[in-house]
Amino acid sequence: MALLLFDVDGTLFKTHEFVVETLNDSLEKYGYERKSEEYIISLIGEKFDVFIDRVIPEGFDREKFLEIYYETREYHLKPDTLFDGVKDMLSTLSEDGFTLVACSNGSSDYIELVLDINGISGFFSEVLTGDKFGEKSEAIAGAMVKWGFKKNETVMIGDRDIDFLAAKENEIRSIGVEYGYGNEEELSLADYLVSEASEIVEIVKGIDLKR
Repeated sequence: MALLLFDVDGTLFKTHEFVVETLNDSLEKYGYERKSEEYIISLIGEKFDVFIDRVIPEGFDREKFLEIYYETREYHLKPDTLFDGVKDMLSTLSEDGFTLVACSNGSSDYIELVLDINGISGFFSEVLTGDKFGEKSEAIAGAMVKWGFKKNETVMIGDRDIDFLAAKENEIRSIGVEYGYGNEEELSLADYLVSEASEIVEIVKGIDLKR
């Protein structure tokens, strides 16, 4: 069939529903001001180290902050926080024989937790995370080699420019989800756009993915 690489934050998972409160609760516990929701959402999709560096107050102990952040995350991270239609979409594609790979800049412990708590980890043949690869483009290239798919048999699905630029570097096609966190300029880099997760199935089946 074909190899489908899925970004997680903003593509499958409603990250903003927990990360805004997790971060701000962590900051408040040390007496720092809360960050705006808009600013935090703008950072979703970055590698976790970059995300943390941009929100930790200058001079603050990184390890100390991460300790409380992880504790707070456990409290705020809840099941059933997928975008509408995501689980059915993944189930359909998996049953139809597509190879699904999660490809995220997030850390492995976080991404695996998100997939598990939402009951979708079983749909993925592999989970690629930011602490296991350099750039997302490298992760895509590695997945194509590992699973034996050519450029015309591979599609990247995401919501931010990082996803679409990585796809272009590998000369594969990309699908942008309009319900995620990418703005109009970022989404213009995608080859196809969908407004709902269910439309991903239609797009994928309509693309010529023959070997």
